[in-house]
Amino acid sequence: MKQAFRFLAAAVVLMLLCSLTAHAVDVNEIYSDVADRFGVSELIDAAPDAARGSLSGEQVSPSGLLNLLSMNNVLNLLTNGLFGVLGECLSGCAVLLVAVLVFLLLAGLRDSFHSSAIVPTFNLVAVLTISLVVYGIISGAYSAAFTATKDITAFISTLMPVMAATMAAGGEVVSVGILPPAILTAINLLSWLNTSVFLPTLNFYFALSFISAVNPRLNLKELMNFIKKALMWGMGIATTILVGLLSLQKMITGASDNITGRAAKFALSSFVPIIGGVLKDAFDTVAGCVSVIKATCGVFGIVVIIYTMLPILARVILYNVGFRLSSSVAQISGQSSVSNFLDSVSNIWSILTAILVSEGVFAIVSVAVVISTGGGT
Repeated sequence: MKQAFRFLAAAVVLMLLCSLTAHAVDVNEIYSDVADRFGVSELIDAAPDAARGSLSGEQVSPSGLLNLLSMNNVLNLLTNGLFGVLGECLSGCAVLLVAVLVFLLLAGLRDSFHSSAIVPTFNLVAVLTISLVVYGIISGAYSAAFTATKDITAFISTLMPVMAATMAAGGEVVSVGILPPAILTAINLLSWLNTSVFLPTLNFYFALSFISAVNPRLNLKELMNFIKKALMWGMGIATTILVGLLSLQKMITGASDNITGRAAKFALSSFVPIIGGVLKDAFDTVAGCVSVIKATCGVFGIVVIIYTMLPILARVILYNVGFRLSSSVAQISGQSSVSNFLDSVSNIWSILTAILVSEGVFAIVSVAVVISTGGGT
């Protein structure tokens, strides 16, 4: 009797496991079919090239995201991506540091001539040579920052219509008409400010840094400080205003959608005879399924934004450290012109960091705002 009972229990457990496995397969198939109708599969093709290599063929699905955010994939990103950036930055900073050390040795030879006439010429040649090395490094960072900003804007322009479709299907009729268009307008405005105003101004700042180092008698320090503060304040104010407006719009539209949804479910359950409760449950089920798709798309978008911005942001921070180290080495030897030039250029890296952070943070906050509407949380 005991053996028969054990056999029966094992058979029941096996049947349950089989049914659960079949159910899981059905759920995955249903998710893929519904997600394709919203155009979710297009998000992988729309991802920037900098992030597409880290996606490793994953699908935009809950299981794909869990695999993408696994410790193994995160470690691969750190080893393959950030370590490559570290090697590139160390190479560039090593070239700059070697150039500084060469001029330090030549400075000792210059002093042996005991001629004051050669000092201005030597300083000019030193700053010119260092500036060529610096500009080669900075121009690459400019190009990468410009490309990353444009790529993020293009990706958000593809992501928002997909998320707007899920919002409409989930009954968020007020939010869908306000939030996605507002986000697209804001992200394009911020991208225009970064690529057409802030980044070009850094070229002017670099020119002022070079002129100030070549001719220290020109007092350009106050003008350069003004430009730095203006850029920092401009980015901070623009990002704060745009995020604040989105937050206020989300609060208003969220409350309106909540009232609209409750009214619709009350009407279904109260005024439709016999099957009103069934229709209400079906409405809740559809809204819940759509919210899963919306949240999945949103989290995927945030991951893509991070994978796109993280390498260039790490490069800028590392170059900032390397340039300040080179400036300190030049200052120790008494090469004030080279030291002041490198110190001014270090401010460019700080401003570039702020530009990238403002772009990335606003993009992430915008996607998070859409996720948090309705049943996305």
